[in-house]
Amino acid sequence: LLGAGAQEGPDGFQAAVEAANASFGADTDIDMDVMPLDAPQYKWTPWENPYSASYSEPAMPNGPPARWGWLNSPLAAKPGEFTVEAKLKRSLGINNNTNYDVNTYPFSQMWAAKGQSGENRTGLDIAISINFHRIFVVDQRTGQADLYVWLRQKWFDPRLVWDPENFEGVDQIYAWTDTGASKGEIWTPDIEIWNGLSSPQNSFTKTYAKVKHTGEVQWSRPGRMQVMCNFQGMGSFPFDDLECRIEIGSWRYTLPYIRPVPMDGIGWSTGGSSTAGARYEEFSLSDVRAQYHLYSADEIGFTENDHPVLWYDITLQRAWRPYVLSFVIIQIILNTLAFSVFWLPGGNGGRIGMGITALLTSVTNQLMISQKLPVVQEWTWVAAFSVTSMSFTAASLIESVVVGYFFFCRATDLTPLLFSTCGLDACCGKSRRPCENENGGCDLSSPERHHWHSATWKERPSRKDADDFIDQCEEENNRYWQKVARWVDEFARWTIPAVYVIVIAIQLGTVDFST
Repeated sequence: LLGAGAQEGPDGFQAAVEAANASFGADTDIDMDVMPLDAPQYKWTPWENPYSASYSEPAMPNGPPARWGWLNSPLAAKPGEFTVEAKLKRSLGINNNTNYDVNTYPFSQMWAAKGQSGENRTGLDIAISINFHRIFVVDQRTGQADLYVWLRQKWFDPRLVWDPENFEGVDQIYAWTDTGASKGEIWTPDIEIWNGLSSPQNSFTKTYAKVKHTGEVQWSRPGRMQVMCNFQGMGSFPFDDLECRIEIGSWRYTLPYIRPVPMDGIGWSTGGSSTAGARYEEFSLSDVRAQYHLYSADEIGFTENDHPVLWYDITLQRAWRPYVLSFVIIQIILNTLAFSVFWLPGGNGGRIGMGITALLTSVTNQLMISQKLPVVQEWTWVAAFSVTSMSFTAASLIESVVVGYFFFCRATDLTPLLFSTCGLDACCGKSRRPCENENGGCDLSSPERHHWHSATWKERPSRKDADDFIDQCEEENNRYWQKVARWVDEFARWTIPAVYVIVIAIQLGTVDFST
């Protein structure tokens, strides 16, 4: 409506606006101030080449052809069918299973060319190389590693040999391989990841393979390599370098047919693009070793021939600094706070509370770290460090309990009440100056020394608080035991922290702080 009204002039445009308002409803109104009629309009301008060269010249690489007469040729209708590459594929039998069977390989021709027969056959060499692009996920609890790689394979196919002079100098073509096996235009070896969670046919990208006139086929494709790892080296967690072995080989063909070998004698590489690697991740790739291994038929079973594979031993270095900041240093601070109770008075009730808090915090910190590790019997560095830290924290708490016991003790000796009730003297520590008077209850041979005897404790005056003494004997005994409490604190405040520093220094000294 608005477009029609604009063509009729200002009056027609206003009438169109009113008609539109009426069609939308009474509550809807078009505000003409939102987009005034005299607002500047966007004007399209053609794109200009920022370079001095003009691509309209036929001499330029991407310019139009010098002659336009080919447009009148019948070949212009379907140029793909008449290209040199298409002619070359037809001559090689590609896409024609009668002349080129993608399900088979001429192994007999290969053995004849090598002069091999019987048990001396070594099979077709499949050169393999893995470009480790990025570490995706490493899960120690489940023993899995997820890597983003570029898988490269190279082999020779005698059926794909031609003379470039017969095809206008074309010395290479590209053949569609899909996911491999029989889905592509050419034969591809069934290379599998033996300890993989998924097949390369499902986790790698469908790509083309480059075929050279010599019969050499190069197949490169990116994808995720998800493997089950038997991790080694976790005992030094969090200063560990995890080692994971990846086994790659053919699943169907044995040694007389296919032999995987490291490409160029190395078999691996890293980088290759600006997006390779990572900066802010827990693990980084520190080392890779590729080696050829031959499984005997007895080891593998269910086969009559030996089975060759490639072992890729990758080393993943962990970023240990976050664990030092979030665990080790916090544990040391917690132990230092636990040791600070040695400087508080023996009768301070906050000593017990501080010790319990430090111990519970240490346990919580340990539980957070344990979530990173699988439940195994291997003794890790962090487990030894945690046990050491919690042991010293517990020792500080026990020391506070012992000091509190002595600080409020009033008995003549430390013989347990059960023993004294039965008339037994355990010869435990005795106060230096026991009170022995004719009215006292401090006779060492009497259960009265604890002042808990059932015949007399009700007749004595009650205490108003914990610091009240019933008689002079209790006060003198308490003075002696408070002196013992001070000696325990004096010994603990210098001995326990010193031993802790030595033990932690020894533990940290066994760590390889790799960078």
